[in-house]
Amino acid sequence: MRIFLYEGKTLHGEASYPLIIHAAERYLESAEFDMAGDEPDEKLDEIYMKLARGPEILLSEKGKPYFSDIPLEFSVSNCEDMWMCAISEKPCGIDIQVSKRAPHDKIATRFFKANEAEYAKVFGEAGFFTLWTRREAYGKMTGEGFWGEAPELVDKDMNLVEKIGDFHLSDIEVGDGIYCAVCTCDPAPYPIILI
Repeated sequence: MRIFLYEGKTLHGEASYPLIIHAAERYLESAEFDMAGDEPDEKLDEIYMKLARGPEILLSEKGKPYFSDIPLEFSVSNCEDMWMCAISEKPCGIDIQVSKRAPHDKIATRFFKANEAEYAKVFGEAGFFTLWTRREAYGKMTGEGFWGEAPELVDKDMNLVEKIGDFHLSDIEVGDGIYCAVCTCDPAPYPIILI
């Protein structure tokens, strides 16, 4: 998995498709792409051609974007002047948030499971945003979104859950007051590439 970072005017929805396509091209250049037994050069050329023609990006029933005919998975998140895109050959999810003044305890009690709400209470704003971004990343990876069914992300000993089945949850340092999490089959580290 690779993470691509764009700093500038934040783009949403279809306006971000050119950046997603550019990130996919950069992924192919920077990763050892698994050709699944096909002739590597032929398969890679075919994928590059599809990217050059502007691949179709569709939305699942619950709104998860995906390439219709390219064997890459991606997840996008943005906040303020930062746009991030995780790309992998396996399911992935990413979320980035800038901390804001809010009644974190009340929000955690309403939307988090019991151990998670307690974790947010004990660790304050940092605990709240760490859990929020992890829950978002997990929901994006599964395609169920934040409100979808998710396991508890804090154990009974108040430790963050780092692995759910085959999926790893990781936090990425971006900057002060900026929280970012990813969920993917690939274990960390995840290179961040500026685009």
